[in-house]
Amino acid sequence: MKQTLSKFESESVRTHSRRAAIAAAAGNVLEGYDIGIYGYSAVILAKLFFSDNGTGALILTFAVFASGYLTKPLGAVLFGHIGDRYGRRLALVTSVLLIGICTVLIGVLPTQASIGISAPILLTILRLLQGIAAGGESSGSAIFMVESAPPAHRGLYGSWQQVSTAGGLLLSSGAIGVLSAVFTQEEIFVWAWRIPFLLAIFTTLGALWLRLGVEETPTFEALEKSDAVVHNPLMVSIKKFWREIVVTIGVARAMIRTCGSRAGVPSRKMICKESEF
Repeated sequence: MKQTLSKFESESVRTHSRRAAIAAAAGNVLEGYDIGIYGYSAVILAKLFFSDNGTGALILTFAVFASGYLTKPLGAVLFGHIGDRYGRRLALVTSVLLIGICTVLIGVLPTQASIGISAPILLTILRLLQGIAAGGESSGSAIFMVESAPPAHRGLYGSWQQVSTAGGLLLSSGAIGVLSAVFTQEEIFVWAWRIPFLLAIFTTLGALWLRLGVEETPTFEALEKSDAVVHNPLMVSIKKFWREIVVTIGVARAMIRTCGSRAGVPSRKMICKESEF
């Protein structure tokens, strides 16, 4: 009887862990899709949102893209605070909703030909908000996966944070490929460029449905039951774990620099060539 009960509980834990991993991964797919769809559409966005039709427009488009990464650390702090104070699930539901809304809104933005300089300003604001949401998504989803995983498989479950983000990038490249194959260049620049951004509504709704259907992580539930939830998690982390934070930042910087130098960063010659619309 005890063995049967133990087996049932073990299977229940595995089921919860799988559902939590899938729910967290769904938001990462959206984050990767959002990054890819903007990057692959950069040449199109440059012509639609900036008056200069040359290299300058493309550089400005990528500058707007980069602005989202400036606010990503802020998002990690903000949503990290929400997750530590009010629950991991709430933070993840909020972050994926914000990413989805911003991506869809980019798809309905008027271009510079319609509203002038307000168009690139609105595009920049949406990218900044996307960066905040992505900061919460990246860190929050990894925590959710690891805390919901069986103790012996935390590394495996946590790895799906990166795998699912890459899946979103792959999905975005497929969307742009289909767009290029189905529509003419004129149709793309007039209206069809909006389609990949608007399709994000389906990924957003799917991720929301999955995340609203899973329970809070066992770790946070244990903190609530023992009344151990801290009121200022950021300051506690800095005071108690500042060494770990410094080491993590150093390792992350080294990793990003290595990836950036080997990931086929566009050369000046290529940018100039691609900017000739």
